[in-house]
Amino acid sequence: MCVACRQSSKTQGDKEEPWVSLPGKTQGSSLFCTLYNGSMPTLRTSTRYVLSVGGGMLRLWDKERGLVAEIPPCVVVEKETGELKLYGDEAAALEGKTPDHLEFVRVWSGDKVIDRTLLRSLLQYLLHVELSSWSELWRRRLQTTLVIPETVSPLHVRWLRRTAREAGWFLTPTVPMMRSFLQQQNRPASAVQSVLDLGFTGARLVVAVGEEVLLAESESSLSLQAYTQRLSEYLLRKYALEVAPSVFNDQLWQQTRYMFDQQKKMPQQYAPTQKDLQIVNKEWQGELVRFVQQQLQQLSDAQQAELQKQGVWLLGGAADLLSEELVEWPLALKRTSDAKYAVLRSLSKKGKS
Repeated sequence: MCVACRQSSKTQGDKEEPWVSLPGKTQGSSLFCTLYNGSMPTLRTSTRYVLSVGGGMLRLWDKERGLVAEIPPCVVVEKETGELKLYGDEAAALEGKTPDHLEFVRVWSGDKVIDRTLLRSLLQYLLHVELSSWSELWRRRLQTTLVIPETVSPLHVRWLRRTAREAGWFLTPTVPMMRSFLQQQNRPASAVQSVLDLGFTGARLVVAVGEEVLLAESESSLSLQAYTQRLSEYLLRKYALEVAPSVFNDQLWQQTRYMFDQQKKMPQQYAPTQKDLQIVNKEWQGELVRFVQQQLQQLSDAQQAELQKQGVWLLGGAADLLSEELVEWPLALKRTSDAKYAVLRSLSKKGKS
């Protein structure tokens, strides 16, 4: 059954498909999921773990150990049977290169649930990964906070929370990604602050005063994934070098990759030059600037003036790509020492339920 058929069948009623087991992984207890089915009452408990769905990754963070696991929210399934063949990094490596009998599925994209059944399987994997004891499994179930982007709609929040509970996470209190980070910046409660989160599946601009979110907008065409697509199209256009965007990773601009030379009809090793990267980056960054400018127009003159003083925090895996030398930015760019995990680290420092 294809993804569209599965999604259609799920949206027409409350019936859920059977669990999809991850290859080589134990299924765990489905009795709890059957009994509660996402309707368990919320209890108060301390938070030790963070389950994050932002930045184009599913991440499990332990406040004491740091990052426990990080996997792309994608799988490869058999088209005819729906059997899950690959997941995480192995599935991501096949994006755009799957044979006819297989289908690549991104189960969570930026701020939307695409396939609940397959997402549930990945969330169950994260619940059981790198466990040191049975007691740790119960701590994860009871002491985990779900961190989501501000741009997720209430409907998808409900779907995500229910899916997490069906996967075995007993308690999933939910917090927005940027609020916890901004609260760590020691600014006056009245100060207008902003965050530009450049993730794999989207660019998100969040503007807030204290806990009040004034603006939360996202644009998928300005993601890190979109940047890699631009780079691959540029290399094909200028050098006749063909490469699937999925072969790039976070350090794509520094690594040499094997690409297919269309003229010589053979693989060729090539590393994008600094000039290549600047040409692609300037175009992509120029569109980011226009996106930010358009969104800031929704704010009052006083709020825009305050943001001019405060600047904008850069977070996400593509934050290091931005350069004020290539284009003129409407706001000063403020960087952290670890843009990729800054939100998770801020939750660790907070130390609150």
